[in-house]
Amino acid sequence: MARQGRTRRICPFANVFTGNSPTRKRSIPVTALQRLHTLQLPKESPMRLYRDLFLFCFYAMGMPFADVVRLRRTQVHGDHIVYRRQKTGRIVRVQIEPCMRDILRRYQRSDSLYLFPILPVMASKQAQQHAYRSALGRYNRALKRIAALAGIRNNLSSYVPRHTWATQAYAHKVELAVIAQALGHVNTRATWTYVRPSGISILAAAN
Repeated sequence: MARQGRTRRICPFANVFTGNSPTRKRSIPVTALQRLHTLQLPKESPMRLYRDLFLFCFYAMGMPFADVVRLRRTQVHGDHIVYRRQKTGRIVRVQIEPCMRDILRRYQRSDSLYLFPILPVMASKQAQQHAYRSALGRYNRALKRIAALAGIRNNLSSYVPRHTWATQAYAHKVELAVIAQALGHVNTRATWTYVRPSGISILAAAN
């Protein structure tokens, strides 16, 4: 005979988070960017291409890797690059700074539609998507090696330039709405996850 009042209510998902986890900040300090900029790499090394892509993403107002590798020469209009974000479809206009132009000149090819030699020119949409995923994997693996060569302890990935630019812009008093526009965000809620200081940082500053 079962004893009443002795049965425990057990929820198998009591300790499982089922909401939306906020984006983790992945920014790096300016000193790490300077180390990357001055890192000497062989001219024909793929490592140099990936380092330059990383810096270009940062210089271009945190342009995502997915958009950088798909940039076409027809998207360059004088001193600006105008592109549509792959993720949101929003149009973003980026002024080409001298540091960006130096990188573009390094990889310009008259026989290619793309600004960077990453994706195949003539390929089906499915083949291009496969090529992109492979390139992204190589890029992230290369960034780990580049970080070690440059003596950078921070973890480098395709997300880092974007978060770093947003963090630096916010630190230089750029309005959140302007940063959101530069990143191609639909609203500032997503942008805030890129730039918000941690509670520990706030307490430390207050202390």
